[in-house]
Amino acid sequence: MIVIFLPNFEKKKNTKIDIKGALLSPLAFPILIYGVHVGSDKGWTNPLALSLLTLGFIMLLIFIYVEAKTENPLLEVKVFKVSEFRKGIILMWLNQAAVFGSMLLIPLYLQNIRNYSSLQCGLMMVPQAVASFIGMTVGGRLFDCVHCSFRVRARTG
Repeated sequence: MIVIFLPNFEKKKNTKIDIKGALLSPLAFPILIYGVHVGSDKGWTNPLALSLLTLGFIMLLIFIYVEAKTENPLLEVKVFKVSEFRKGIILMWLNQAAVFGSMLLIPLYLQNIRNYSSLQCGLMMVPQAVASFIGMTVGGRLFDCVHCSFRVRARTG
C-alpha cells in the first residue's frame, strides 16, 4: 500500500552527510530515554527527571526543525505529511510493541503468576525466539529477492 500512495521523492546524487542532524539525533533520544528512566525511578516531579525530559524534548524539536530545513536530511520529515505513511508508522509501532512487549510480559506472567522457574520460563520462550529468527531471516531474504518492484494492492468487499 505504501508503494502506491507514497509520493515519489527525487533521488539526490552527490549528497553530503547532515552533520547537525547526525549530532542532534544521538543526543536527543538518549536524554529522553534517561529522563523516562529517572522519572520512573524517582518520580515524575523529580527536578532531574523534568530537566532531562524537557531538554530531550527541546533537542528533539530542534532536530525536527533542522531536518525540515536541511538540504540533505538524515530523516526526511516531509514523508510524515502523507497520512497513509503516518498511519503505517503508527501501525508498525503498535505491532512491534505487541510482539516484543510479549517477550517481556510472558516471562513475568510465567514466573510470578504460574510460579515457573527461570529455566522453565526460558525453555517456554525458545519457540517464540526460534520462530522470530526464522521469520525475520526468511522475510529479509524474500524482500531482497522481490524488492519493492511489486505493488501491494488491497482488496475490499
